[in-house]
Amino acid sequence: MTRRALETSMNEAEDEALPIILCIAGFGDNADMFTGLKQTPLAHLYRLMPINLPGFGAPPLEQETT
Repeated sequence: MTRRALETSMNEAEDEALPIILCIAGFGDNADMFTGLKQTPLAHLYRLMPINLPGFGAPPLEQETT
């Protein structure tokens, strides 16, 4: 996982002591589907980190992969 992906946390005032929930969108979705979670009690108990994987809401890869 890249540093950029980890910096997409939805919590505005992050508390590094909180456990992390990594939110990975499914087929046809992107990380925006998790924005509603920041208005729930869950966002006060956990650091919510939605990410976009290549091909799922993220921009296309810049170079060919092996």
